Amino acid sequence: RNSQRFMPFLGPLNTNSFVEFLDNLICDIDRHLFLIVEPHYRQLAMEIDPYLSSNIEKISLFFLPKSLFSGQ
Repeated sequence: RNSQRFMPFLGPLNTNSFVEFLDNLICDIDRHLFLIVEPHYRQLAMEIDPYLSSNIEKISLFFLPKSLFSGQ
């Protein structure tokens, strides 16, 4: 029932590779996916908002607070 998925890619994560990764995550699941994301991917998520909106019944993104990564 539980599984792990990996997707190697070269270079920085961009909108195309992020959408491909999300597609691979939700391709054969029958439940809603809740994905916890580091805060520096917030801008990337805003750029793929149309994709996320069209898959709102399959996936939700939640961002960790920036304070966890600020070194405080």
